Amino acid sequence: MDITTSNHPLFKVLKGHILHCTSPANYKVICEDGYIKANNKSFPFTWGETEGSCVHKIGGISLLDFGLPENKIFFATDQENFDYPWESILIAHRPLTIIIKINRDKICDKILTWEKIRKKTEKCLLIPYTEVCSLEPIPTSLFEGIVLVKSVLDSVVISEDYLSKEFLQKL
Repeated sequence: MDITTSNHPLFKVLKGHILHCTSPANYKVICEDGYIKANNKSFPFTWGETEGSCVHKIGGISLLDFGLPENKIFFATDQENFDYPWESILIAHRPLTIIIKINRDKICDKILTWEKIRKKTEKCLLIPYTEVCSLEPIPTSLFEGIVLVKSVLDSVVISEDYLSKEFLQKL
């Protein structure tokens, strides 16, 4: 089943949330620090292109806004020949990606929308509409839970969990 459709189980779990995707190793660092922080090149970028992203250029933390209307999440009409890449972010860290759900009400005033990021930057990589960012560290106290996405071959297994010492010990 295509993960870029509104009837996919993963989308149903993520819908309405502000999200941050990370690896198990980086998730441990986030929990130890108590914050999601912008990558100041102290840990590897997931993709080589990430260093050229708009969010990195302004020193932000890349987030996805799945609280937008579905036509903004699934379709970018103003991007000619644009391969919509957010779905690859959801399964970027094989075999396990950790998607952090962040409390929308408590972070909304800290979020730069796609439109605001676009105005602050020249041509660079930015996922239309869904990519937003925070210029401030995001405390773990704003986390609402996590979604574990295990991707093996072409299948995706989804489970939810919360911040716990037991979970961190399993990583």
